[in-house]
Amino acid sequence: MMIFFGETCDISNFPFDDSLVIETYVNVEDAAGNTEIMNEREVSFDYKCEYGTPEAIGWVLEIDIGKLRSNQIAYKEYISLLNDESFCLKREFYALRDYVAMLTSKQNPKRSSNLFDLFI
Repeated sequence: MMIFFGETCDISNFPFDDSLVIETYVNVEDAAGNTEIMNEREVSFDYKCEYGTPEAIGWVLEIDIGKLRSNQIAYKEYISLLNDESFCLKREFYALRDYVAMLTSKQNPKRSSNLFDLFI
């Protein structure tokens, strides 16, 4: 579950494809029973030898929209989500885009030939 703009977004049914994973997070437990979530690449070889490979509990996916659109048959689940107006991440994207446009429209830059005025 994720919360965006005050509403809950259930991404548990989000399609998963190993080719899109750029980071994997694991739950590491020490001898005292304390647990820590860390990047899989940061887990030492010694830890893996002593305790085994920790279970993956989270992933960061990088989705190249152009790649998805160029191979719509292979990524049909992703394409259907991107085209769904009720998809929570799509609504978040449009809300953020509108917010940036509003902030940009409110900017009133000073016209000056002095380069240092840009940093005020």
